[in-house]
Amino acid sequence: MIGRFGKQRDPVFDVDVENRGVEIEAPSGAVIHAVGKGEVVFVGSVSGFGRVLIVQHGSGLFSVYGKAGGFSVKQGQAVAAGEAVGQLPASPDGKSVLYLELRAAGTAIDPAAVLPLFR
Repeated sequence: MIGRFGKQRDPVFDVDVENRGVEIEAPSGAVIHAVGKGEVVFVGSVSGFGRVLIVQHGSGLFSVYGKAGGFSVKQGQAVAAGEAVGQLPASPDGKSVLYLELRAAGTAIDPAAVLPLFR
């Protein structure tokens, strides 16, 4: 994990920024897996996050995956926990970054608090 949830100090611009998700570094082209079962409610582009996928898990829970190279699922499709839903983009240095955000009733929650992100 290279970008943590919550208030952080940007080292380049020397300002505080609020991260509503985490950034996870992985090899270029790595597979993106759904964090839980649910239904795809959005696939498209979002300014600042590139290609984005949103999965609704029920009970007001959503997962948001950004900065992807592409997705293998479509809006309205059911997905299983752990199912491959896309891949990270190719990068000349061999590393890419996934943006992951979790929301409960519209409020961002720290993915590291509920998912095993440190392996």
